Amino acid sequence: MAQKPTKDILTIQGTIAWVTLLVLVFLIPVTFSAPSASSVSFTADLFDTPKVWLLRVGVMVLLAAWGSDILFHGGKIRYHKAVLLLFGVLTVVFIASTLTSIEPMQSFLGKYRRYDGFWSFLLYGVLMWVTLQYATTTHRVRQVMVALSVSSILVAGYGLLQALGLEIFRWGNILFEHNRSFSTYGNPNLLAGFLAFSIFVNLALALTERDTTMKSIFWIATLFNVAVSITAFSRSVWVAGFVGIVVFVLFLLRFKPRLSTLDKGFLGATVLVGVGTIIRSLFSETYVMNFGKRVASIFDFSSGSSATRFQIWDAAWRSTLQRPVLGWGADTFRMVFRLFQPATYNHDAGYRSVADNAHNYLLQVASGIGLIGAVLLYALQVVVLVLAARYAWKQSEHSEPVKKSKRTLAEAEEREEKNRDARLRYIGLLVAALTYCIHLFFGISVPGCTFLLWIIFGILLVPLAKIREVAPAHRWLAVAGCVALILIAVVSSYFATGLLWADRSFSRAQSAQAAGNLEQAMGHLEASMRLSPSNDQYAMKYTELVVEAASKGIVPIDTALATVDRMIERFPNEYDVYLVALWAYGSIGTVNQNATERGLALATDAVSKYPQGLALRYTYAELLVKARRTNEAIEQLQFAVSSDPNFAEARDLLISLQ
Repeated sequence: MAQKPTKDILTIQGTIAWVTLLVLVFLIPVTFSAPSASSVSFTADLFDTPKVWLLRVGVMVLLAAWGSDILFHGGKIRYHKAVLLLFGVLTVVFIASTLTSIEPMQSFLGKYRRYDGFWSFLLYGVLMWVTLQYATTTHRVRQVMVALSVSSILVAGYGLLQALGLEIFRWGNILFEHNRSFSTYGNPNLLAGFLAFSIFVNLALALTERDTTMKSIFWIATLFNVAVSITAFSRSVWVAGFVGIVVFVLFLLRFKPRLSTLDKGFLGATVLVGVGTIIRSLFSETYVMNFGKRVASIFDFSSGSSATRFQIWDAAWRSTLQRPVLGWGADTFRMVFRLFQPATYNHDAGYRSVADNAHNYLLQVASGIGLIGAVLLYALQVVVLVLAARYAWKQSEHSEPVKKSKRTLAEAEEREEKNRDARLRYIGLLVAALTYCIHLFFGISVPGCTFLLWIIFGILLVPLAKIREVAPAHRWLAVAGCVALILIAVVSSYFATGLLWADRSFSRAQSAQAAGNLEQAMGHLEASMRLSPSNDQYAMKYTELVVEAASKGIVPIDTALATVDRMIERFPNEYDVYLVALWAYGSIGTVNQNATERGLALATDAVSKYPQGLALRYTYAELLVKARRTNEAIEQLQFAVSSDPNFAEARDLLISLQ
C-alpha cells in the first residue's frame, strides 16, 4: 500500500493536478483562434470556442489526477458548508437543463459562443473543489496569482496595441469601434471581466513582492491592465472597479502595508497613466470612445444603451415570472428574449438587435434556472465573499510576543512580513472576486473569464475549511477507480474535441463558400452537423447552401424542402431559424408554388409567436407580395416601419406597394 504523503508535499498525481491548474489559469485567457493569411481561422468562433475546449479538457485532467491521488495516497480532504450550496446549484442547473429546459441539449452544452450551460457549471464546481484541496500553502496561492499576472501582461499588452491602432491581425468586419480594446476575448465587455480579476491580483503581487525586478514587472502589469480597463470602454468594469478600489483601500488602511519608494513611484505612474488615458479619450468625438460621455450615460436611463439595458432586464424578469421555479433552461436567453421582447426595444435598438444575454447575471440565471437556482448561486457567492472578508479583516496585524534576542526578533519580523504579504495577497484575491461579481450585474458571464472566479473561491475557502483525513483505498479499488476516472476524462475530452472540430469544419465551409465551391462547403457543414447536431448555426448555414444548390440544379428541390423541414423540426424555438426557413420557402417558391404556400402558413404561426420580430414580418411581407396579397403585405410592413423607423428595406418596399 502506498505511503501517505508528507504534509503539503505533492504526489505525482497532485503535481499533475496543480500544474494543470496553473496552465489553465495562464493559457485560457490568452488563447484564441487567430485569422490566417488565407482567411481560414482554425475555428469559426475565434475566441470562446478555443477557450472552452481548453477548459473542458483541462478540468478533466485535473479531476482524474486529484481522484487518483486520493485513491492511491489518501490524505486530507478539505470541505466547507459552502460546498453544500455548490451541490445545490449543480443539482438545480442539471434539472433545469434536462427535465424542464425548452432546449435540453443547448442547456447542457451552452449556447454557441457563450457556453453557459450545465457542462460549464460542472467544470466550475470541479475547479472550486480541487483548488480547495491543493491551494493550501502561500507559495501555491502566489503561483496561481503569478500565472494570472503573466497571462494578463499578454492580454493587456495586446489590448494596448489595439488602442494605439497597432493591430496585429486582420479581423475583417469588427463590430466595435476602431482603437477600442477587445484583445484575446473578442469583445470589450468580456475583456472587462478578465480585467476585473487581473488588476487587483497584479496590485496585490506588486505590493507584496520583495525582489525589485519582479516588483517592477508586477507594477508594469498593473499599469497595463488599468490602462486597458479604460480603452475597453466598458462601463461595467468602471463601476465594479470603483467599488473594488474602495474596498481594497479600506483593507490597506487596516493593515498598513509598508510602501517602498518603488511602490510609491509606480503607484503614482499608474494613476497618471490612468488619468492620462481618460483625458486623451475626452477629445474623441465618438460617443463610445469618450470616457466622460460614457460615464454620464450611466446615469441617463431614458436613452441609448442604458434604455435598452432596462428593456432587456424587463424581458428577463417577465420571463422569470412565467417560469419562476426552474426557468426556461440554462443559457436559453436568446430564445426567451424574442418571446418577451418589449415593443420599445425595436425602436431604441433597431430591428436587427437581439439580446443573447440579459447583461445582468442575476436575471440571466433567474430566467434560465429559476429563482431557486438563482438564490442558491448568489447565496454561495455571498457566503464565500462575506466569510472571506470577515476572516481577512480579523487577522491580527501583530505577531505573538517573542524573546528579545536579535536573532529571534529578526526571525519574528521576517515571519510577520511573510504573513502580512500572504494576507494582502488573500485580500487581493477577495477584492478581485468581489469586483467580478459586481461586474456581472451589468456584464456577461462566459467560461473564459468565470472559471477564474471559482478558482479564487476555492482559494478563499482554504483557511476557513475543515479537514478530514482519509486513508488510501484498497489497491484494486484504487486501480479500478483510477481507470474509471481516466475513462471519464478521455470520453469527455473526446466529445469536447469533436465539438471543437465541428467548428473547425464550419470555418472551412465558410472559406469554401467564399471561394465559390458550394459542394465542398456543404460537405464541411455536414461534418459540422454530424459532430454537433445541436448547433443551430451550422444547420441554418447548411440549409442556406442546400437551397442555393437547389436553385442551381445541384440538388433536387424536394431535398431542399426536406432540409428546411428538418431544420424547423430540430430548432422550433430559434427565431433566426424561422427567418432562414421563410427565405428558403420564398426562394424555392419561384419554381414550386407549394413552397410559397408552406412559407405563408409557417409565417402566420411565426409572427403570432414572435409579434415583435420585425425581420420576420418583412420576410412574411415578401412572401405575401409573391402570393399577390398586397394589402396583407402592407399591413405587415406598416407595423415594421412604425416600430423601427430606421428599417430602410421595409420602408422602401412599403413605398413601392402604396
